[in-house]
Amino acid sequence: MISLVVPALLWGEESPESTIREQLNQVESLRNAGEYDKGFKLAKIAMDYAVELQHPALEVEAHYQTALLFYFIHDYPRARAEMEIGLARARVHELRDLEADFLSAEGVLEWKQGNLSVALPKLQSALAIREASQNWASMASISNNLGIISYSLKDYEEAADYYRQGLDMLKNVENQRLQGSLLSNLAEVLIPLGKLDEAEAHLQEALRIELEANEPRAVAYTYFNLGELHSKRGDRKVAIAYFEKALSLQESTEDKWAIALSRLRLAKEQWFLGNTEAALSQLAKGHDLAKSLNALSLLQDYAGLLSEIYDYTGDALLSQYHAEQRDWMKGRIQLDQIARDREQSDILIVERSSGNSISTVQTVTIVVLGFLILILIIENARLRNRSRSL
Repeated sequence: MISLVVPALLWGEESPESTIREQLNQVESLRNAGEYDKGFKLAKIAMDYAVELQHPALEVEAHYQTALLFYFIHDYPRARAEMEIGLARARVHELRDLEADFLSAEGVLEWKQGNLSVALPKLQSALAIREASQNWASMASISNNLGIISYSLKDYEEAADYYRQGLDMLKNVENQRLQGSLLSNLAEVLIPLGKLDEAEAHLQEALRIELEANEPRAVAYTYFNLGELHSKRGDRKVAIAYFEKALSLQESTEDKWAIALSRLRLAKEQWFLGNTEAALSQLAKGHDLAKSLNALSLLQDYAGLLSEIYDYTGDALLSQYHAEQRDWMKGRIQLDQIARDREQSDILIVERSSGNSISTVQTVTIVVLGFLILILIIENARLRNRSRSL
């Protein structure tokens, strides 16, 4: 049960604003502990109280905390809606710091959905606002997120620079939680760069910080990276042990996207060791979860590994089926990216004497989108027919 905070006016000690701020701090703590239902209830209480007091800053902060809760339970449409409401309210009331918070959050959300070209300018705009006020913790957080974008683009050196920049910013302020995240992320990019000893030192320090702070999500992420580290070294059994530790914590916090990723990595390690049945068992569980999340990038990787395994076991039909699924999802991801980029671009209209007409750029874009949609419809029908025959 949530211990509801009695309005401070009844206490006669704290101000109403202090009461709401304390409630919102509790919401953040509940989110970090994975107690989302309690967090939603308390965020609603704080928001209603802020509206009653006509305190825009605290009302917008409540929208922000609510948006993060939706993000953490993977309800991205509602998270985006809360972010858009909060961002609009922040701009109306000229709450620049909160505007930066929402821009940063939107950037992370767009990254999670694969819209990197949309995420990048949002994060850059947020960083510019924070630099003006020298808010070091927020600047470090945004730098952390920019590193994630660079990592997703496989620009590991640039990602490492962003993470190191964030750690330098934290020298001006104490923030153990963010320091742990930056250290773990930095280690993650050092692994593909082959700097394994440096990566391990950062991961052990991150793990110490996160265990001390009792943050299961962060600890699980660091365990996952330790699994990646030992996989890179060829220590498959040690890697599996760390991936299993990560999976256990992810299941306790119901971090579905991370669970699907850990099961994929466990399947790969088991496949490397020749444990085909164990690999297929992990893939079956993780694939259903990734499908429920509509996580196309993960589903693409699942399909690729399934195709590889079935090709090895001599099941040509299943191998081809999953290969076609992989290719279909790759096309779908590209189509979504084109559509999303198009939403963000300026629409070019050429005025003629007979009225407005569609520009050449628009015409070409429409033709390309139509062609891709047609291909996807045909491929989808073919895959359905093939699945019926399996």
